[in-house]
Amino acid sequence: MEIPNENFYQLTYNTSGTASAVLTKDNSISNVIVEERITNQVSDNIPIMALQNIANGLSIGNMGITSNKQDSGNEWAILTKFFSIYSDSTRLKDGRIVTHQETHYLTALAAVLHSGFDEAHIFCMSDPTARNEYGRVHESIFVLNPHLGYCNLAFRQIFGKNVPVKKSEKWLDTHYKRKTFSVFRAFETIREFTNCSTLKEVFAVSKLGKDDKMIPKILSKFGACSSAFDMDGGQQKFVPYEYLLAGSEIIPDKVEVPNERKREIYLNLLYRLQTDYEKYLVDAVNEYMGSIENDVVSTSPNVVLSGGLNHNVRANYLLLKSLDKRINLYVDPIDTDISNAIGLGYELIGSCKMEPQGLKNFYMGNPLDFENYSLNESENEKSVTPREVAELIADGNIVAIAQGRSEITDHSLGNRTILADPRTVESKVKLSNSKYQPEHLPSMATILEENVHDWFDMDRLNNSPEAMYAVDALDITKEKAVGAVYFDGSTRVQTVNPEYNQNYYNLIKEFGDLTGVPMLINTSLNMHTFPICDNMSNIMDFMRCSGVDYLYLPESGKLLFIPDNSK
Repeated sequence: MEIPNENFYQLTYNTSGTASAVLTKDNSISNVIVEERITNQVSDNIPIMALQNIANGLSIGNMGITSNKQDSGNEWAILTKFFSIYSDSTRLKDGRIVTHQETHYLTALAAVLHSGFDEAHIFCMSDPTARNEYGRVHESIFVLNPHLGYCNLAFRQIFGKNVPVKKSEKWLDTHYKRKTFSVFRAFETIREFTNCSTLKEVFAVSKLGKDDKMIPKILSKFGACSSAFDMDGGQQKFVPYEYLLAGSEIIPDKVEVPNERKREIYLNLLYRLQTDYEKYLVDAVNEYMGSIENDVVSTSPNVVLSGGLNHNVRANYLLLKSLDKRINLYVDPIDTDISNAIGLGYELIGSCKMEPQGLKNFYMGNPLDFENYSLNESENEKSVTPREVAELIADGNIVAIAQGRSEITDHSLGNRTILADPRTVESKVKLSNSKYQPEHLPSMATILEENVHDWFDMDRLNNSPEAMYAVDALDITKEKAVGAVYFDGSTRVQTVNPEYNQNYYNLIKEFGDLTGVPMLINTSLNMHTFPICDNMSNIMDFMRCSGVDYLYLPESGKLLFIPDNSK
């Protein structure tokens, strides 16, 4: 089709899990609006406000509108297709035929474009997909070159009871499908059994446990073990045994198990799951990459992780450390639901005979309406410099920062963030308490890019702007920035430079010049388990019922003092 010379827009959106609307402009993504950030409702799966937000800001004459919809029989409905190898058709009841793309393909397409690699092997692990979508896939490996319009499926695991593996140990066989239980569902079902509030917390909470010989292996190299899971109404179900339910191997029958002992067993169960997954990921990627010389499809040294388990930041780092130095690793930071809508946007750009350009950063959400607020009698504001804010943090205060367009990741990167001094554990505890987050959950550290190798073992990484690795802290960090170091000696690290986030960089540099520690610890600007606050209305509501008294708005140079009105 002929593309207009300027402002050719297409709109995609998804209505599954965390809904979002994505606007493409010409050959790139222009806006990504996450529904729950506007409504403050977790997993808001109808993108009404997100679509309205985009419509309000545009006067569009030529727009293609496409939906990713998971509540009917026509998942990933699209009107055109770029990589036809994974397209299929569905005949609707009224006789219409729609073309659709599967979730793993869309996630892989988004991830490889964000990586900047010309060609890569993309590993995608997710919740088993919709029932009618390609046999309920939960793990895939694609070889994808978006610049050449080339995509090939190298490996796939289909949801179902484990079956004897008929293949040899060598993985690669084009379009090879293995029937297994889902590793992703293993995390989800065990998380629910242990009352761990979110999937992202499993890694952190597991570090409170230890190796327990009474808890057998949960994952093997072929996926989730059939001895640990069963099928219940088409769903994967964790099958706890007597030791997990009552600790009867240690405590006599008919004696109530103390809650303290139950907690210990549950933590040990999470520890087993985490350590099994770390080994599973390392073995799976290394085995696959060790065999690519025998594969005629691609010998690319690039690996990309995508899907729901890419937020296991410690496993990502252990994988990085294990890989041959010739292999490059990129971990996509976007949530699966959102990446589906983004991937579909890239798909439509390609279908219009344009080469899609991947995002250069992930500040693609709503711009902050930083002048849209009013203060109560007990609140005030003043003009400040970055140095004065750094001094406030160094004095032990917790300060929120809000600026620019919001992050579309599910963790903050400096535009909707709460900050604290990394030099003491007390500051870290205060940071957690300010948003009613459990104290044992780790915070992230943001450090100046030029100083990161002096404080952390980054292996082959030059930087980490999206904070997708929990790396080993060096001795100097354990001594001078103890609040940034977790129980196991790791720290989830984000690097920042002036080009990536000027205001955030300036603040951290001032803090470094003041204290000798060029980093701050941070967490996302939200109450624990709630969506990240996106606009000034939600931010002011948060400030008035949280333990954060100061809000820094660098775009206006203002510092707002907002004490907790709920006290």
